[in-house]
Amino acid sequence: DVTTIDFNQELVDNANYVGQQMNWQLKNYNMDIRNITIDENFDHITSICVFEHIPMYDRIEINKEIKKSLRPGGFFSIPFD
Repeated sequence: DVTTIDFNQELVDNANYVGQQMNWQLKNYNMDIRNITIDENFDHITSICVFEHIPMYDRIEINKEIKKSLRPGGFFSIPFD
């Protein structure tokens, strides 16, 4: 199962379409990483080429929320471009 969030509604709509066509267990949400409102816990959270563009003061708060959203032993990865 994969859950995604994106600030761009067009990309969320496309992901919903592709997931449906491929019969994938894929949930896509339109939201800002600075205000994640998903009430789930995850094994792995990744931010692909987004995190480095967020001001440092916002990253500190985001990290706190991500820690709450990870299951015990979960990972947060941040690839940079």
